[in-house]
Amino acid sequence: MKEFSTEFNASWGDLKSDEAIYLTNKQIKSSFISLLSDLVSKHNKLNEELKLVSQQNDLQDQTIANLKLILEKKQNEQKLNEEKLAKIREENNKHDATKVSNYEKKIVQKAKLLGEEEAKFQCYKTLLQ
Repeated sequence: MKEFSTEFNASWGDLKSDEAIYLTNKQIKSSFISLLSDLVSKHNKLNEELKLVSQQNDLQDQTIANLKLILEKKQNEQKLNEEKLAKIREENNKHDATKVSNYEKKIVQKAKLLGEEEAKFQCYKTLLQ
């Protein structure tokens, strides 16, 4: 009976040891699953954040492209306005030159008329003396 008792105690010890190993393995598995679940959750969150950052970058790139187009359009408009202004100045200069030339002609004509009138006056003056 002693032999059976010793054998039973040994078996009981093995059983307790196996149960302890089983429980430890179960706890390890549970912890592993929990950690793995947390890791997957964090991975999914990071992927979502990465998608958002990527979308923001795409929007910023599109905004930059749009701003470049607007800048190019404004530069072209400014160039056209400068060309128009140069043409207007040129036309104004021509117009001013024409006005000056016409004014000079009028002055010369008036001077001739005054000269002729002065000559007539001198003639009459001489005749009257």
